[in-house]
Amino acid sequence: SDYTVSAGDYTEIGLNSLLSSDAFDAFFAYKFPSVEKGTVVNLTFKSNPDIVDYELTTADYDLVGNGNYGNFDIRTGKDEETIEARRIKIETILLNNSDGTVGDIYKVTYKGFNNDYDVVTLDMEVVLTAGTAGVTNYTLTKDDFDLVGNGQYNNFDIRAGKDEETIEARRAKIETILLNNFPSAVDGDIYNVTYAVYEGFASTRTTAVIKNGASYDLFTDFAPPTYQLYTFAFVDNTIPFVYTGNWEASYILTTEDYIALGHNDDDLEGRNVEQRLESARLLEVYLGNLYPYAAEGDFMGVQYNSYEGSGVTAIENVNFTFDGSKWNGITDMTIQFGHDGTTWVPDNTIKYTLVRNADYEYMSAQLTGNADFDNVSLGNLASYGDFDYNWSDEQIHFALALFLDHLDPTAAEGQKYTLTYVIYDNGENDYQTSFIKTDGAWVLND
Repeated sequence: SDYTVSAGDYTEIGLNSLLSSDAFDAFFAYKFPSVEKGTVVNLTFKSNPDIVDYELTTADYDLVGNGNYGNFDIRTGKDEETIEARRIKIETILLNNSDGTVGDIYKVTYKGFNNDYDVVTLDMEVVLTAGTAGVTNYTLTKDDFDLVGNGQYNNFDIRAGKDEETIEARRAKIETILLNNFPSAVDGDIYNVTYAVYEGFASTRTTAVIKNGASYDLFTDFAPPTYQLYTFAFVDNTIPFVYTGNWEASYILTTEDYIALGHNDDDLEGRNVEQRLESARLLEVYLGNLYPYAAEGDFMGVQYNSYEGSGVTAIENVNFTFDGSKWNGITDMTIQFGHDGTTWVPDNTIKYTLVRNADYEYMSAQLTGNADFDNVSLGNLASYGDFDYNWSDEQIHFALALFLDHLDPTAAEGQKYTLTYVIYDNGENDYQTSFIKTDGAWVLND
């Protein structure tokens, strides 16, 4: 189950976040005082943000003109006296050195030379803030400089009186390069182009341009990403916990884990019962390698991505226990059973929730031109990603069966699906219908 810790929950346990094992114990004792072993809760809670430590290097100081002494001069009246002056130089360094994602937070440690003529260690926390959206960053290459006649030195000469002194001369050459390299670009596409220059010494410049017909105009409204001063705030974090007798964080597979398991797409196979069983078997073996000293009775939860076909990836939570010689999966995912009217038999039902709007768009396209659906709006089906009250049950079932042929075209005889979909009738509501492959066709499985 999923649960988000509420303001009232924090009040009840006398905290404003969950930062320690004692805090988690207090929360679970309050909110989930009696649950069965193996219960999994995907818990969303307030926690500290991830902050990356970064210490300025000699090369960093060189980059912003402070290489002689390897510090910032923070004395009164000097260049880096103000926090803002230091922030700007730190921003230049981080933009040059890191491929950050918007929202990344850095704690930057640097040296400062103060009014007491001492070199002191200081730090500043900054967060990467978005600039102009939809911008493609591009750096000119040797081939690019060759294309516009600058291949000998692979730069633009911006010295007074030289060929690329003016921004217009550089824009024209950048235009030639981009028209050559990006023939499918459309009007409005923005490129932030970085290039080498010579101004008596080697340096770099950046120019933003926007596609306009057969030209690239200077884009003067460009705002690059910036590193702004960060003000601390708790962030929401979601982690699966499993009750093993105590509440423990589940083990979440990483990219490295998937690779070790022979899967390079950050998921395991889960299209049908057989694949899910094989994924559980792989995990049983893998846990044996990860925990060679496990003791009999050890219990743990594992969360992984399960690929269910048609571009759909689900999150699976699997519990394992160690019997003294091997790990064994013990969740109800391992084997499902259904009653055939006489006895309980293994059940191969696959549960699938239609993807909005892609799956509805597919049905709309397939039904276009079918006179049996003239009374409903296929355009609305595609645009809104739901059926509405004008659809009869028979029409919905026909569309879903059509979709199943697309979702699982090679499904074996007897394969079962339970589809979850949306009907709009005075609000959106989820509905479920079950099908079984019978004589090569999808029929209702009540």
